[in-house]
Formats: sequence, C-alpha cells, structure tokens
Amino acid sequence: MPDAPHIVLIHTDQQRGDCLSIDGHPVLQTPVLDALAARGARFRHGYTECPTCIPARHCLMTGMDPQATGVVGFSLKARIARPEATLPELLKRAGYQTAHVGRGMHQYPGHCHYGFEIREGNPFAEHYSRFHQLSFPGHQKPAEINWPHLTTHGLSFNDSDARPWPYDEEFHETNFSVNKAIEFLHKRDLERPFFLSVGFTAPHPPLVPPQAFYDRYINEDLDPPAIGDWAERPDEEGLGVDPGGGKQVLKGGILQRTKAGYYASISHVDNQLRLFLEQLRKAGDNTYVFFISDHGEMLGDHYFWRKSLPYEASARIPFLLSGPGIDPRTVSEAPVGLQDILPTCCELAGIETPAHVTGRSLVQLAKGQEDADFRNWLHGEHSVMGDQHPGMHYLTDGQHKYIWFNDGREQLFDLAQDPNELRDLAAEPADQDRLVAWRERLIKRLEGRPEGFSDGKQLIPGRDYREHNALAVVGN
Repeated sequence: MPDAPHIVLIHTDQQRGDCLSIDGHPVLQTPVLDALAARGARFRHGYTECPTCIPARHCLMTGMDPQATGVVGFSLKARIARPEATLPELLKRAGYQTAHVGRGMHQYPGHCHYGFEIREGNPFAEHYSRFHQLSFPGHQKPAEINWPHLTTHGLSFNDSDARPWPYDEEFHETNFSVNKAIEFLHKRDLERPFFLSVGFTAPHPPLVPPQAFYDRYINEDLDPPAIGDWAERPDEEGLGVDPGGGKQVLKGGILQRTKAGYYASISHVDNQLRLFLEQLRKAGDNTYVFFISDHGEMLGDHYFWRKSLPYEASARIPFLLSGPGIDPRTVSEAPVGLQDILPTCCELAGIETPAHVTGRSLVQLAKGQEDADFRNWLHGEHSVMGDQHPGMHYLTDGQHKYIWFNDGREQLFDLAQDPNELRDLAAEPADQDRLVAWRERLIKRLEGRPEGFSDGKQLIPGRDYREHNALAVVGN
C-alpha cells in the first residue's frame, strides 16, 4: 500500500463543541487546534449520538448509531458489535499498522484488542505510572495509589470543582498520551501506513490541570452558565447536593475554579498537541488528522453538570479533519456524528465500507463539495441516567433541535437564533407546525424499536429503555 495515507484520530473526553477559540469561545485559548482547523475542515454541527463515554465510543469504533450497536446508555460490560469490522480491524486487514495510546476506548473485556495491534492505554494501569518503583531525584512524584491519584488530590471522577495538578507535569495523563504517541511515531513500521488513535482523559473530571494552565484562567472574568427560561432551579440553591451530582447550581468560587480547571485542561491538551503534531509532520504530507471528543459537558448550563443530556453543551462536540485534498478553512454546516468517522476512514484508505454501517463518509463535505445523499438530520439518544433524565431522544439538523423525553416531555429549539437553548419553543403557537413535523420524524425513526417507543403513529412514553444489542458477538 505505498500510496495509502496515514490516519490519526485525536480524541479528548468530555469537551464541549463550543470549546475551541476558532468556534468563537470568549475566553478559552486553543491556538494549536485552531491552526489544525484552519488547515482543513471544521464541522460546526458535530454531535455525539449517545452522550456518555462508553456508548459514544461504540459508535466511533463500529460506524453505527446506538440504535444499531444496541448500546444506548452507560454500560460497563457491553461488547462491541461486529468485532470483525471495527475501525482499527478494517484498517489492519487493509495493511495498516494500528495503534492506540492514552485514554482507552472502553473495550470490554479488557483483553480484546478489537483491531488495535498496539495498545498503550491507561497510564495508571501499567509500569509508566508505578512511580514508587522509579527514582527521579528532585521530582515531586505521586504516591503508590490508583488512577488518577484520587486519594491525594481530593477530587473524584465527576466532581464540579478543580485544583492544580499537585505533581510534576511530566506525570500528568495528558503528557503521557502525547509522549506515547510520539514514541509510536519513532518506533512505527516504516513499511506500512499507520492508524494511530490518541486519547486524552482531559477535560473529563477530576479537573487537575498543571498550575501554569490553571493560572491562565483562575483570575479571568469567565462566562456564566447559560440558563434557559425553561430550566428548573434546584431546591435550596443546590445546597447539600453531591459535588458529582447531575443537578448543580454553580456559582461563586466553585464556578470560577470549575470553569478555570475545565478550560485549563483543554489548553493543556492544546499545548501538548503541538509537540505531537510537529513530530507527525515528519511522517510526510500524506496524513489525515481527525480531532473529536466523545461528548460534551453541561458545565452548569441550565443547572446541569456532567453529560448524557440532549442539549448542545452535552451533545455537540468539536469535529475537525485535515489532510491532503481538503481545502483550508472549509466549514461544513451538515449534522455529523461519531458514526461517520469509520466510513470516512474507509474512503480515505481506499477500502470498502461494510454494508451494515449507518454512518456516512464525510470526504465530499470535507472538501467543500455538496453531497446530495448526506443525511438531513441526525438522531441521538440516551437511556435513563439517574437524576439527569428518564431517557431521551433528540433530532437535529444543526439549525433546529427536537427533544423527546421518555416521560412524554417535548422541547424545540431554534439553534440558529438561540444556540444556547435559552428559549423552548415547544409550547409556542407559532411553532406548532414545526414541532409536529419533527415529532413525526421521530415517530418514524423509532418505529419497530424493541422498547415500543413508537407504534408508527405516535410516541409512547413510559416504555422501559433497555439495551438490545443483537449484533454483539462474543469473541476476541
């Protein structure tokens, strides 16, 4: 495969779609990612089809939406559907050297590689992180504890607070991912094209960026949360709520620290990516680079924290693609999702996309061309998620969004005029025709689902939302 391009997939965890300075963010600075976007295509309406980590990665790995993967919510033990046709497996069979470094893909069970020949995963699960076995004179090194040092910095996986990383920066997970990615470039098989997946835990909590990046934002006048006129303020101003809970009233010092930590974590990734991208250029010009996230973060918007929700803060993600043949500063308005990465990679690599794939190739759109066969709207969903919601579905074309919750509630937003979803139009008399049109699309979309959400004529609330992964196959 002498002419096959290299493909690099860079993915953060829990990065909002508006968290790029090139997307117009008023505070956040991402010069490296902005330059990457300027060199290629930026998809302004990139979405995650199921906004939590595991189901989102199933879409990414399989090229299928949640309705096809059957993984419709958070599930720690869901096997990947069609393991013989994952993105890395297809590329490996086509002659690619396939590797993954950094934050993992939630493969279950852990011994299954699903097509990755090389895996350098969670740094705190292998020798690199066992700092008690190493000697670094003069360095502040972490103690002998588990990922990611929760017992010493005091923050947990979903906490709405932040503090600076208490150890030397070289021990930070973000640095680990970049170091391992560069190490792969130096050791790769020069006789084959490569597919390299580079994962970052940031900006997923715990929000513990290095001090220098935290200092960039902690004293800034940071943007307040977006609060819609439909949002329900938690009782007692949120006092007594667990800091990792899904409903939060972020204000005062916690709001300042949380936003500073979140933005600083993204800036840290941005800064480290410069080192990787400089090394990547040595691989030659025939390289495509994706930058995405698995989902966003509510960050206090509408009194919510975490993800799993259909709102822009949770569901919209950064979505960039650069490489040969893609005109600089291309901006696409099409509604795209994680399922589209696999068929796009197949087209770039010159291999056939499996027939069961629901995603669409983005190559034409990335080149600034019209694609008459591309979807008009995207469907997203998530099963019941604690105090966040009773299960939900959303449809969006990037200009409007329709939301239906499993308890029967509906919402409609005009994203073009109201990108922060401050005004719910579902009850507005002037918008009833539009509401009905979107509802009818969802009725048809959900018809035949095993949960019984739709009978083809109406949406049926109160149905049990369950996984229905008929395609998953036990195997290596």
